[in-house]
Amino acid sequence: MIAEIGHYAIVLALMLSVVQGKLPLIGAYRNDSTLMGVAVPAARGQFLFGLMVAVFGRNLPAGLRARVRAIQGLIGIGFLAFLLYTSNPFLRLDRAPF
Repeated sequence: MIAEIGHYAIVLALMLSVVQGKLPLIGAYRNDSTLMGVAVPAARGQFLFGLMVAVFGRNLPAGLRARVRAIQGLIGIGFLAFLLYTSNPFLRLDRAPF
């Protein structure tokens, strides 16, 4: 059961990274504050790297904040996709090792 929960958590973090990586960039391009605002909850969901920018980056312009959070989301996509598809720590083995 723990393996399934861990796998689900990685997939959920990957989906949050996709949301954090795409929507704020589109919002910054269109100057849409609603789409740029999606970055804050997604960054909090990603927790440490995004939370720090979400909390301490209030003095930055909204477009720059959205772009920074989006880039963090895109970096998260890369790491989480690598983790999920090539070296998933929650993958079950067919046979238990000696």
